[in-house]
Amino acid sequence: MNYSLFENKENRRCTYIARISVNEIPTDTSINNPELQKTAKIFIDSNVYKSDDDILNIIVVSGYDIGIASKYQSFNFYKPISEWKKDFNK
Repeated sequence: MNYSLFENKENRRCTYIARISVNEIPTDTSINNPELQKTAKIFIDSNVYKSDDDILNIIVVSGYDIGIASKYQSFNFYKPISEWKKDFNK
């Protein structure tokens, strides 16, 4: 997990980036992807963020590299932590 601080005159908020590597290319690349949902819930339950206005960006990556061929696929969703909390009714 990484984070960066974006500043503007009105507010300061952090963007947290969680990257998940999975073995198989996901068939569900929507917000309902189980790995994405599990990661968001773990992050929210951890309370490591400073504000509900901070951004959580979750990236799900899969693929392979066997030397003569490689294939990678990724998808991500990002939104304020307050919006992720609404998804989990917190």
